[in-house]
This record gives sequence, structure tokens and C-alpha cells, in this order.
Amino acid sequence: MSDPKLLSPADVERLPRDRAAPFDADATSEEALELGSRGRLIDLASRVRARLARGEADPLQAETQASLARIRYWSAQDLGPRLGVPRGEGVLDMAARDVLPPRASALAVRDALAWRRSGPRHRALLLAVLGTEGVGKTVALAHAVIHHSLPARFVHATDLPGDVEHSSVREELARLRGYDLLAIDDLGREPDPTRVRELLLRRYGDGRITLCAGNLTAQQFRERYCDGPLCSRLAWQVANGQRATVTLREPDMRRTPR
Repeated sequence: MSDPKLLSPADVERLPRDRAAPFDADATSEEALELGSRGRLIDLASRVRARLARGEADPLQAETQASLARIRYWSAQDLGPRLGVPRGEGVLDMAARDVLPPRASALAVRDALAWRRSGPRHRALLLAVLGTEGVGKTVALAHAVIHHSLPARFVHATDLPGDVEHSSVREELARLRGYDLLAIDDLGREPDPTRVRELLLRRYGDGRITLCAGNLTAQQFRERYCDGPLCSRLAWQVANGQRATVTLREPDMRRTPR
């Protein structure tokens, strides 16, 4: 038999019609699938037959997709904090959703990741999403981290290690180098820009994805982080169709009346 969420009329007709257990006729198909007993599935099939008789196509598909969307949302809610995503200011709630509203920050990150996927397997990507507060930079980075299929991490620039002489700091920097996708929020507030510059350069050389967000201007980003080697690599990235910085000029959505 095919997957229950894609039951065809023929599939439904092959289901046994006897009931192995009582079932509340008002219960939803989601409840039936979650409870999972044979009798409940049979009862669910009876309702499917009734819907099909009324000409409703694929009556389970929409309900199942909605159920799966809710499962993905709550799974993302659980996963996000373990990847460093902050809970406050609605960041986790927005980032856990399948799709973000089409704001410039989300579109910039989405397009950059699509550019990376369209090229060689280990093509590096560095994108700095810059602008004032409240334009969706943090949410866009958090969404990318939660929904990335390979190891990813969200960090605040203020939490980045500074003194590289300590062995624990070297271990932390090595760990941050290893994530396929690293999102650095509040860029410009780190204790030592030299360490950030080295981290960006090494991750780029390793073919990793690094997404940054901060209240800097593009000029300030270049002056603070783009030394010779990194500048030349970012110039290659730009020449191949992907910009390295995006400056947002949207209104603060946290202060915009809803």
C-alpha cells in the first residue's frame, strides 16, 4: 500500500472495513495517525471514503502536510537553542518556520546559499548582512543555521574568543572553523577583530559558509576585516556573481505598527 498521506481511492477500498477499536468520529486524521492503532486507521479510512465520495481529492494530503509542518516547527524550536540560536525577541519563533517573510535580509541569505549550492561542492561563501537594528538580520542568520543540513552554529561576536595563547581558545577557534555553516551576529562588537579576521580567512580557505550580521557599514566592514588575502578571495566571489556585503535600509520592524 502507498504512504497513508497519499492514499488513493483504490488504496482506501483495500483497507479492511471492520473496526478493531472504538473511535471518536470527531477526531482529526492527525490524532488517528499519531495514536496509530489499526482500528483508528480503519476508522480514518471510513472518513476518507466519505470524502472521496463527495469528490474531495487527496483528503489526507493537506492535513498530513499541515501536521508535518507543525512537527518541523517544534523540532526546530527544540534544535535552535542547541545550535546557539537566541530565544528572545521572537528570533527563535520566526527562525523555526519553514519559510521567512520576503524581507531583504532573508532574501539576501537565501540567494547567497542558492549561489553556493549551484557551484562546486566546496565553494566558499562569505556574506555580511549589514544595517541598522530591526531589519531581520539575526532572524535570517538563525533560520539558515536551523535549516542547514550539515553541522552549523550561531554565535554572537561578543562571545568569540580573544586571547589565542590559551589552549582552550585555540580549541574553540578550531571548532568554529569546522562547522559547514557559521553565523556570527553583532559583528563589530567582538573583543579582538584580529581573531575574527583570521577566522573568516581560514573558513573561506576551507570552503565553508560564513554568514555575518552587524550594524556596520560596508566601508567599516572592509576596513575592519578585509586584509589582503581575504579581499582578493572576496573579489573572486563578487566576480563570480555573489556579493560579499549587503546593506539593508528597511524600517525597524520591531517598531513598525502591526
